[in-house]
Amino acid sequence: MHDSLGVAFNNPTQEKQPLLLDETDELSLEITREVGQLVADNNPTIVNVNPGDKIIIRKASEVGLLVSHND
Repeated sequence: MHDSLGVAFNNPTQEKQPLLLDETDELSLEITREVGQLVADNNPTIVNVNPGDKIIIRKASEVGLLVSHND
């Protein structure tokens, strides 16, 4: 299994393919136009972002646990 981080873009001004980063990569970006929202899979939290906001995305040091229940 290859650990990686996928980054997709919603509503860009130009078509952009998703990025697939290695687990040690770090993505740094700045919001340059309009307001937006930062979301992550399986996380109900939505973070509002504004022009000038800087965001760094990297692998977390914590480990999550996925639990499944079949009825």
